[in-house]
Amino acid sequence: MADTEVLIIGGGIAGASTAWHLASLGRCVTLLERGDIASEASGVNAGGIGALGWGNVPDLQAYLTMGSLQLFRHLQLELGYDIEFRASGALQAIQTQEQYVYSRDQVLGLKSRGYTLELLTINEARGLEPELSPDLRGAVHFPLRAQADPVKSTQAFADAATQQGAQVLTGRNVTAITRQANGDYRVFCDGEVHETERLVLAAGAWCKPLGRMLGLDIPIVPVRGQMWASEPLPPRVFHSLSAAESPMHWAQSP
Repeated sequence: MADTEVLIIGGGIAGASTAWHLASLGRCVTLLERGDIASEASGVNAGGIGALGWGNVPDLQAYLTMGSLQLFRHLQLELGYDIEFRASGALQAIQTQEQYVYSRDQVLGLKSRGYTLELLTINEARGLEPELSPDLRGAVHFPLRAQADPVKSTQAFADAATQQGAQVLTGRNVTAITRQANGDYRVFCDGEVHETERLVLAAGAWCKPLGRMLGLDIPIVPVRGQMWASEPLPPRVFHSLSAAESPMHWAQSP
């Protein structure tokens, strides 16, 4: 017999948010995390919240991004969690002529579909961020984007889930998953066994080995990213900053 209605594997932002949403709907939820909450990718990223607006015809991407913006705002301003949410807007620096052509075409295509962004000259961009190098080719401005502390945000979702009755268990490394004759799942972790009616794999880059336990081929692979974080500084940088190199690389990858 199942001891929980929904079992979630993964204590990152996806797993913690899922636990909160399901628990808020009255589901009996258990979350398992092999380390601590936000101890993997969800805790070591730049905390950017992408948003381009709803567009002329809202699609899945619009609902995910604009919906996320509303969720993070709700988490801090209405539920009272200090996640360092800030509707800062964002600039994407353009370093080469190739990146400029790519960015220009992307901006024109997105604006034609009703999204909110602008291609700026370097002087226009430096009007927003005076410390930008004058040697850049320009920048893409995303006025709706925001940011929040990734560790605090993930921990806030997990705490909110607990407040709604979810059970959040850390230090649980899943070693095996089996499917029972009645359709329930049995999850083994470090001497514990959990049986559940529904199973959610929210382990990010580690979903692939978990999928193998169920005979599934989940096409997710880990990719190393880069970020730089500092202690709070005097206000010299006002937006989230990134580079056009990254989205252009992914768009051109097979």
